[in-house]
Amino acid sequence: RDIHPTDKLPVGLRLARHALSQHYGEGGDRDGPFARSARREGAALRVTFEEEGTLVLKNGSDGFFVAGAEGAFHPATATVQGKAVLLRSDAVAAPVRVRYAWSAAPDWTLCDEHGLPAAPFAMKAQ
Repeated sequence: RDIHPTDKLPVGLRLARHALSQHYGEGGDRDGPFARSARREGAALRVTFEEEGTLVLKNGSDGFFVAGAEGAFHPATATVQGKAVLLRSDAVAAPVRVRYAWSAAPDWTLCDEHGLPAAPFAMKAQ
């Protein structure tokens, strides 16, 4: 669980995308999905993302956690629905908070159609 990636190529390609987009004016996706808001829907939590393309879950839904009013976080099951992810946990009847990739060496399961990972986030439902 070293925080330094052993595969340097994806890191270099991502930095190249940023340089081409920001400094050389070449278009293209340079960032992965970014969480915009969370809203409670009964026993689930819907997280909406700022994303031009398609959201993709790789290798299951690891990395998502939800908490109720008491504040204890539990693993959640994620389902992609358009530009949103719906989260549920049997351990949390009324989720009000969400975390994703919230650790020193997180599991990156949510990305865009180009394989760019979603940024880590923690937020409270509105």
